[in-house]
Amino acid sequence: MSLKGLNPASKAQVYTYSQTKLRAIARHSDFGVSASFQATYPANSITLVAIPKA
Repeated sequence: MSLKGLNPASKAQVYTYSQTKLRAIARHSDFGVSASFQATYPANSITLVAIPKA
């Protein structure tokens, strides 16, 4: 994903809803972002990547 026009903070928060835990949204470890990032997520899931401004 490319983050054109955004000066992101160094860490993003990740939340996932998937078959692994149907009764809750799981909070994952923060991961580093810059002007772009690449990640893989589980099939049949919903993932929110919250990238705050620097």
